[in-house]
Amino acid sequence: MAWSFQAKTDHKSAQNVESTSFSHTHTAGPGGILIVTWTVTKGAIAGNSSTATYGGQAMTLGQRIQGNDGAYVEIFYKLSPLAGANTVAIDVTGTYGATQIIAT
Repeated sequence: MAWSFQAKTDHKSAQNVESTSFSHTHTAGPGGILIVTWTVTKGAIAGNSSTATYGGQAMTLGQRIQGNDGAYVEIFYKLSPLAGANTVAIDVTGTYGATQIIAT
């Protein structure tokens, strides 16, 4: 089976937030995969945790990469996600400096 790319949604939160959400339309149909990556920037402190949902269903953390400055990138995924337009919700918990969530 060949891979195919179906849709991309970019989102940039306001400054100093601990959560954000945006709509994404999944068009791949059953058996697809939804991958959401985001960067928490500007003074995030090590030890914080994040969660992500799509259409209210939990997504799985695939990878977290921590930078020396405390900022980090995370990759979450959902196998066989709900079809159609649904909300991607990202929550980060812990103590932060000036935080911005940039998701794709």
